[in-house]
Amino acid sequence: SLFLNRLKGNLNCFNSSPFGTELVSAIVLQTTFRKWQASKLAKREQAAVVIQSWYRMHKDLKQYLHVRKSAIQIQAWLRSYRLAVTVLQAAFRGRKTRLLYRQIKAVYVVQSHWRMRQEQRRFLLMKQSVVTLQFRLINS
Repeated sequence: SLFLNRLKGNLNCFNSSPFGTELVSAIVLQTTFRKWQASKLAKREQAAVVIQSWYRMHKDLKQYLHVRKSAIQIQAWLRSYRLAVTVLQAAFRGRKTRLLYRQIKAVYVVQSHWRMRQEQRRFLLMKQSVVTLQFRLINS
């Protein structure tokens, strides 16, 4: 506002001279041209800011999607690894259980043979005793 008032005052000085209107017209034309140039430059700068912003967004989005894809792949690998570990553990536990079952079964077989042998000895001893007793009873 102060600037415009000074400009108007200065322009009034020039109006009294023979080239005043031409000078005023030239100044107005130059001012308008400079405003138009400044506006054009501001629009270009704004367009550059928009393009840079879009480029950064695109670059960051691409990086984010790459990181996300990598994370998903790592998680899938980890899940499959855990599943493989679980399967292996189940196989080893099953093998251990079967081996323990065979060992227990073998112990039962050994115990059974041992008891059978003891009973056989006891029976043979009793039979021998009965035979001896019968022989003594018959011969007495």
